Amino acid sequence: GGNVPRSRRDVSGAVVVSTGEEACLRDVRRELKFCEKVGVPVLGVVENMAGGEGGGIDESGARFSKGGEDVTAQVVAKLLEEFGSDLKIAFDAFPTESTGVAGMCSAYGVDHLGTLELDPMVGRCTEEGRG
Repeated sequence: GGNVPRSRRDVSGAVVVSTGEEACLRDVRRELKFCEKVGVPVLGVVENMAGGEGGGIDESGARFSKGGEDVTAQVVAKLLEEFGSDLKIAFDAFPTESTGVAGMCSAYGVDHLGTLELDPMVGRCTEEGRG
C-alpha cells in the first residue's frame, strides 16, 4: 500500500498507472473505487509497459532461441529473405482476454490518458547486465 491522505483536501486528483495485465487491472479497479469512495477525482489512467513496435526486424532487439541456443541471426536472415527489410516487429507485452486498460477506463468513466510503450532495449540491456 501507498500513502493514504488523511483528508480529501490533501489530494487534488489522482493519475493512476496500470499495465494491461489482468492482475494489475484488478488492483486498479479497486483503486478507482477507493478514489470514488473518498472523493478524490481521477484525472485519468496511463497504461505503462504496453506493447509496441520495435523498428526493423534487424534492429528491434528481438531475440530468438531454440533449445537454449541463440538463433536470432538465422531467424532474422530468414525473415528478411522472406518479407524484405520493411518488416517491423510488433508485440503485446500483456496479452489479455479482457478489453485491457482502455476498456476498463470506458467502463469506469475515466480518461485513458495515453500509453507508454515498452522499449525492447530495456529488456536487452537487462539481459546484458546494463542498467
